[in-house]
Formats: sequence, C-alpha cells, structure tokens
Amino acid sequence: MLLGAGCAGTEGVAEGPAVPEPPATAPAAPTPPIPVPAPARPQPPKPRAKAPVPKPAGDAAAAAAAAAAMALPPPQPLAVRLKGLSETEAEALLGRPAAVEEKAPARIWTYRAGECSLRLGFFPQVQTLDFRVLSVEAAPRGDAAAEARCDAALLAARSGAAS
Repeated sequence: MLLGAGCAGTEGVAEGPAVPEPPATAPAAPTPPIPVPAPARPQPPKPRAKAPVPKPAGDAAAAAAAAAAMALPPPQPLAVRLKGLSETEAEALLGRPAAVEEKAPARIWTYRAGECSLRLGFFPQVQTLDFRVLSVEAAPRGDAAAEARCDAALLAARSGAAS
C-alpha cells in the first residue's frame, strides 16, 4: 500500500479509484427572456342597436307634435320654478303681487287668482343681502292636476294684471 508522503490525515486511508473531475465546459449562453404578451388594448364600447320607434298613426304634423311632447320634460310646478328667484324675476313671471307684507327679515308677497292663492317668502341672502324666494305656499293644495290648474290660473292672472 502506498502512503502519500507529507500528506497529513491520510494514514490508514486506502486509495480507491480516482473520482474523475467533471469536464470543463464553456459558460452556458444566457437564456433568452420569456416574451411577455403586451396588455390588451381596451376596445371602445360597441354602439347599442336602437330599437325602432313605432310610427304613430295619423298625419305627419300630429306625429311630430307627439314626438316633441315626448322629448320635452314635463313642466315643473310653479313652486319649484319660483325657489331662488329675486323679486325682479318673480315679478317678471307673476306680475305685481296683490299684497306685500314686511315681516322682518322677510318680505311676503301674495298672489290670488280665483280660488287659488300663492304666498312667496323673500329672505335676504347673507353675503349679498339680495332678497330671494325661500318659501312658497300655495292654496288650495290637492292633487297634481288641481295644483297645475292653480299654477295656470296664477300665470294667466299676471297677463290680465299687466294690462
């Protein structure tokens, strides 16, 4: 048995077959990056198909009037239209009031047309001190049709009061 001279720690170790070292290989080429798909482009929404509008029976003028009536929103009640108006704007719409009361800090205007009456409460705005409609009281109150008749009567009374 051969012992290696000058090798420490090799006593009693038998030499076996030599383990071959792995062959030297060239450095591996870098792997190409994995392609990442581009994000999908957002597609514009497809236009919705419009349902055919049925043609009303009758002449063209009646059909046009019916289409125009459907396109317009229903008129707002007078009480809604008056909120926020100045005294000048309210007078332009309704004419001169039948009565005016000063109840600090408010000014109350009263309008009458037949059985219908309307009270507008004008209050000063804090920043400008301009008087604007903040409260509207209409009488008699009832269903929407009765209120619409009173609105029409009050607006018609304006044209009669202006003459």
